[in-house]
Amino acid sequence: MKKSQIFDAVKKFFKDKHGKWVIAQFPNFLMFAWLTLLLINFFAHDQNISVLQNAVLFTWAYLELTEGSSYFRKTLGAIVLIGLVVSFFL
Repeated sequence: MKKSQIFDAVKKFFKDKHGKWVIAQFPNFLMFAWLTLLLINFFAHDQNISVLQNAVLFTWAYLELTEGSSYFRKTLGAIVLIGLVVSFFL
């Protein structure tokens, strides 16, 4: 495989349909909500907050998987979803 083919594949993985590099988006309300709940749960240690935290993260991951603007974002959503599902069984 040539270097140009590898570079083209990497560009396609990280770019959206308009050709813009898309790794993170601002503002991302669900990630902000998850981080806020993570911080609250760090101090409160409440099971209800943990459930809400996982629900918000699951929603974010599902939306990234189904509506992500680049293959990177879709892959990230899939990895987080798999991690959440596996964590429920461990």
